[in-house]
Parts: sequence; structure tokens; C-alpha cells
Amino acid sequence: GMTAPRIAGLDGKRVLLTGHRGGIGGAMLRVFEASGCRVAGLDLPECDLGDLPAVPGHVEAAAAALGGLDVVVNNAGATALGDLVDTPI
Repeated sequence: GMTAPRIAGLDGKRVLLTGHRGGIGGAMLRVFEASGCRVAGLDLPECDLGDLPAVPGHVEAAAAALGGLDVVVNNAGATALGDLVDTPI
């Protein structure tokens, strides 16, 4: 595969990245790792970011595991499939 680019100035940074198993999140994960970052990822199935009361605990656990956070990227998304006329707004 392609080698991920390095971003100068990120070496040693502690990163929390949500949605790291998806296409864009996976690409960001590779760039952060290639740049020398330590990355904690939050994603399904272990962490449901739609469960809002549980999110602070997940973030605190990630910060504790890394010894703090320098960068947070909220890349997680949600998809609802169906007909537009049936989608609540």
C-alpha cells in the first residue's frame, strides 16, 4: 500500500481519534501514526458514541491511557438509510 505522509510537528503528540475504523478515520490514523503520534481510537463496536452519557468516560479513559491529550479529532459519523420522505427532520 501507499506510505502515509508525515506531518511535521506532531511527533510525540497524544491523539484521540473517533471513527478510526472508517475510510477517512483510517487514513487519519495512518498519518498520525506515521507522524509519530500516540493514538487512542474510539469507534464501534467497543464504543458507541451515540450513547452520550458514556462518552465522557471513554474520553477520560483514553486520556488516562495516553497520559493526557494534545489533539482531539471527532471524525465519527452516523448513517441513516431509508427514503428521504420517511426521514424525520
